[in-house]
Amino acid sequence: MRIKFNHIAVLSILLFTNFQCDEDNLCDPVINIAALNVDLSPEKKEYLIGDTILLKTDFSTLLTLTNSNEKLMIDSGMCNLGLFVLKLGMQPDSLVGFSDFDIVNIIGELNQDLIWDQIEKRYKGIVNFNCNDDKCEFKIGLIPKVKGSYCFALYIGSIMIQDTTLCPSLNKLNDNKFNVNSYNREIYKELDIHYPILLPTFTGGGYWDIIDNDGAFAFKVK
Repeated sequence: MRIKFNHIAVLSILLFTNFQCDEDNLCDPVINIAALNVDLSPEKKEYLIGDTILLKTDFSTLLTLTNSNEKLMIDSGMCNLGLFVLKLGMQPDSLVGFSDFDIVNIIGELNQDLIWDQIEKRYKGIVNFNCNDDKCEFKIGLIPKVKGSYCFALYIGSIMIQDTTLCPSLNKLNDNKFNVNSYNREIYKELDIHYPILLPTFTGGGYWDIIDNDGAFAFKVK
């Protein structure tokens, strides 16, 4: 996933993983990275107000790491995944989108409970879900209420497992992708969007590439 953040935003990601280290014993934690494939259905270029767009995934609790090809057991873990809901064509300093959809939580929960910044709340939510019975999964629905052009974009997430070692590992979800036949990238051309989008946040923000990113799905609401 192509992303460029300033150093303040990078620090916020580390804090987001809930990593702590004994201040008297400096450590170099192991970083584990895994990627999710998220299904989206029904897959369309155009939806109607009131349609339900389902986002769902399920994967084994024995997770293959993309940065080492090793296995990570997360049978009693909790996961979260950031989700951007962007209304396309808006100016960077006025990005909105999240409130244009009603949320239906079927398995797991999409909410904004851990987002304190009011600017981020305009376009970002977090999917929280658990791992049980050898499987981790979520299934949520988003129902559009407003006409326009939009993009769902998968952000960075984390896996929280019980770790009593002195220097717990950092378990991140990154390079997450939508499992779709088309990302509807022609919509960006129609709107003359040909550059990464600036996401303003209280941490300083950064640039997020939705154009050449398999974790971004564009669509229209009629």
